[in-house]
Amino acid sequence: MKTQALRRARISGAEPTLCPDHLCGVLELVHRDRKEFDLFVIESNGVVLSQEDDLASSLAQYASRNGDTVGHVRLSIRGGIQEPFEEKTGCSKEFMELPFIAAQKLWDAGVSFHVAVVVDPRFTTEEEKQTIYKKLADIHPSVRNGVEEETLDPYPHALVRLRAVGREDVTGKEISRVEERLLRERPKS
Repeated sequence: MKTQALRRARISGAEPTLCPDHLCGVLELVHRDRKEFDLFVIESNGVVLSQEDDLASSLAQYASRNGDTVGHVRLSIRGGIQEPFEEKTGCSKEFMELPFIAAQKLWDAGVSFHVAVVVDPRFTTEEEKQTIYKKLADIHPSVRNGVEEETLDPYPHALVRLRAVGREDVTGKEISRVEERLLRERPKS
């Protein structure tokens, strides 16, 4: 029996752009063997991409819209209005614009990418969704048209944080055993 090789892979979690040299090293290995891959996805929240001037250009070598590459960036956007962004992510509202800056840099560098937007009505109002789409269309209509709409199934640690800010519409009233353990282990502020 013949087995089929895996032709797609992705780097996700723990923000792979935090170590750009390591990421580009992995991408270089993938690029050398690009005939073995159909697609290699780098998932990012865009924070580092928005701050590092040369990172988008470096990624374009391995994830080009117009070249012989297999790389592709999946950029996650969690909000488009500052106050709800702060509530749902736990990050300061000043960080809300960073993924949009990253999207602009990826577009300008010619990187193959798309944006994943959380449209789950428990987290994102219609007004916020339209604000996000407008910002993406301002970069380029194809960025807006290529959006992947995403709903969420929060991890237990996210449920603990959401419960702490009173979001029972997301968490429900019942606390799971995992949430109880995480609550006990959570540092006291």
